[in-house]
Amino acid sequence: MLRLTREQRRLLADKLPDTANVAAGVMVFSPLVGGQHLSAASFVIGAFVWFAAFGSALWFRRK
Repeated sequence: MLRLTREQRRLLADKLPDTANVAAGVMVFSPLVGGQHLSAASFVIGAFVWFAAFGSALWFRRK
């Protein structure tokens, strides 16, 4: 198992929400910019990625 130092956990907790926002934005807005229709699947996947990354950040912050 990966063991992280306190500083590494703090850095992950700080940067994962930013990553979550970028990932969700790409999943949701990429089809719109590309001239395609927004599908429910890409919206759901974007939301899932956002919740997973943001939840991970909260988990790292709590630990």
